[in-house]
Amino acid sequence: AIILAFSGARNNQPVITLGILILAILLVCRMIRAYTAINKSLKINQLHFLLFVIAFEAVPIMLLYKVLNNLF
Repeated sequence: AIILAFSGARNNQPVITLGILILAILLVCRMIRAYTAINKSLKINQLHFLLFVIAFEAVPIMLLYKVLNNLF
């Protein structure tokens, strides 16, 4: 965010792309750590964990994107 604030208008796209890439990598790392911690105690299936992640992480983000896209 700081780099975006002080950069020129023509340098925004690479910074935004890099920021989204870093955010996606951190999100995947968080999911892997959560799965390993939960799997040690509950022994859940990978498919069930994937469905949980899609239902509670991906779908709200997609709905928020759709609502914001319609507003602006």
